[in-house]
Amino acid sequence: MHRSIWVVAVAVTLMPSAVRADEVAAPDASAPLVCTPSADPKQRIVGATQLIKEVSQLTAWSNPEKLDLAPVAALIEQLRTLAFRLECDKASTPSWPTQKDCDAMPTLCRGPVAQCRKDGEARSDCFQRVRDGDPRIAADRLAAKAREQADKLYKLVQAETACRASDKCLDHRAAAATCALVENRANLVRSIAEEKANPSGVVDLARLHELGEGVQYSDAKIQEAKTYFQALRKKPWREALCQ
Repeated sequence: MHRSIWVVAVAVTLMPSAVRADEVAAPDASAPLVCTPSADPKQRIVGATQLIKEVSQLTAWSNPEKLDLAPVAALIEQLRTLAFRLECDKASTPSWPTQKDCDAMPTLCRGPVAQCRKDGEARSDCFQRVRDGDPRIAADRLAAKAREQADKLYKLVQAETACRASDKCLDHRAAAATCALVENRANLVRSIAEEKANPSGVVDLARLHELGEGVQYSDAKIQEAKTYFQALRKKPWREALCQ
């Protein structure tokens, strides 16, 4: 399964129900969520990090016309929910120790052995927590990133939905490949004219031949592209589409 499709598929399976593209709520317009701290905030952070990384690599960012908007709508809602859950975990996490806090803990013990062992374990745990890092910082950073990605995807869906409802937008999109070929042919013709007008008076016949073949190849590809455009859009090609 293609990477981008896999990401969206995973996102949808984690959602309680499917959401249509035209039902995507505007940012912060979703129904209120209830803050329920995770039993394992670290695992939530690990999962959030992976999802956010995968979403950032979605090919949809550069190829929205190939996107199935319904799964993306569900992904937007998941990202918003994820941000809320991370913020919930952050708010519910008790204060985190610093290196200074750990250094201030007693290192000598003159009490019962059991208490000394307990104090030693507490100090060791303190240093381990410092090494692990404050999860509230990670949760805050990931929540902001999740909201950023949700907003970006929301705008992409809105723009793509509008384009798919616009004949003009769809015409220009379908014409893009043909326009690129037309521009390339114009560059070849320009290069031929420049070669013929070489101030030295010496014309590179091999280069002229190569450029001429390029023009012929472009003509054939342009005709194919125009035929494809007409079959796709049910209307004839127009030069104005490249303006």
